[in-house]
Amino acid sequence: MIVYTDASKKELCVVVEQDGWEDVIIVPAPEGVTTNEAEYLAILHALEILKGDLHIWSDSELAVKQINREYHTKEKRLRVLATQVWGKSKTRASNGWETTVSWLPREENKAGKVLG
Repeated sequence: MIVYTDASKKELCVVVEQDGWEDVIIVPAPEGVTTNEAEYLAILHALEILKGDLHIWSDSELAVKQINREYHTKEKRLRVLATQVWGKSKTRASNGWETTVSWLPREENKAGKVLG
């Protein structure tokens, strides 16, 4: 399943593509989150609600590189969110589901187009 995520301080967006269909999920972002936190929360939302193999695309280079351990996660609140992503990915793997998180340019992000 291909998943695109994007977020703002107000909304989290997940676009799901599978077998020729596309679904858009938009939920309010929690009050007071930063944009970087919201990007993580959109990825976490996808991990929580979707079953099966996921290839998640995000235009947040920071979140993707921290999740993939290419960047050190110095900021405590982001480190907590990264740890949650790692934990959910590990749980999904124990169920036999593969999860990857990759970066793509904003102009190619379907979720970004939804949020405008």
